[in-house]
Amino acid sequence: MRVLNKAFSILGVSTLMVSLYGAESAWLPKEGSYILTLSYTQESYDEFWLGDVDMDTSSDSEQVTYGLSAEYGLNEKIAFDAYIAHSKNEFGHPMGFSLEESDIADFEIGVRYQFVDETEHEGAVPTVAARLGIIIAGPYDAYPDIEAPDSAAAIGDGGNGFELQLLVGKYYQEQGLGYTFDLGYRNRNNDIPDDYYYGFGLFYSYEGTVTVGLDYRVNDSQGDLDISSPTFAGRFPELEEDVTELLFSVSYNFPEIYSLGLVYGDTLDGLNTPQNDILSLWVSAEF
Repeated sequence: MRVLNKAFSILGVSTLMVSLYGAESAWLPKEGSYILTLSYTQESYDEFWLGDVDMDTSSDSEQVTYGLSAEYGLNEKIAFDAYIAHSKNEFGHPMGFSLEESDIADFEIGVRYQFVDETEHEGAVPTVAARLGIIIAGPYDAYPDIEAPDSAAAIGDGGNGFELQLLVGKYYQEQGLGYTFDLGYRNRNNDIPDDYYYGFGLFYSYEGTVTVGLDYRVNDSQGDLDISSPTFAGRFPELEEDVTELLFSVSYNFPEIYSLGLVYGDTLDGLNTPQNDILSLWVSAEF
């Protein structure tokens, strides 16, 4: 079974509205500027939701991902983004041995269009943007194979597709408070179920330098295959996998260019999915 690598936002402020994956934010890079972000993400678990039953796996499993994301602000309304990563998944089998896979993860490219800029309005009007993303499956094997048992530790679902997102954000500069909201739909081939997902976050920034945030995220799979079903037969990518996560973030923004941050999260609820503990570190630079 693979550990899920979910995208989640890290909350920031102003030029510093930097995300672990910047494409998850309604705020765009400045026109003509680039934002590069290096990230390390560790997801580990020793419990698993077998269907909707939380069970001890009697073993430890872990997925570690090293990612690089890039954003470019074409103009005040349009930005492009790309994300590439290398991931290693070690699945601790209950029988006492481990299965491993290490490979390039799914590649993502996208474009955002900002409909509303909060700085051009008074009051509670937020920044609003939309994103179209393209997903290109990595070269890993997504399906277990008797002749290649390590593929049971696949690092992803192995599907090409697209996603659509609505992105909203608001920052009250005088109070140092803000919020984010996103709503998305993901469609991939190879019989992978569609996903609807959403997230809501609150953050506080002290003088635009130290920012702390809390992010609540839900992924709602539209599949109907349960891992306890007699028709499952190792079809991991086709499972209905529902996930609810709570994430805490803290970041520090250096003057003008650099930001760094940490995220810690936990899976609160799920269906056919690991109960992950999540730790992520990132550093970002704007040019």
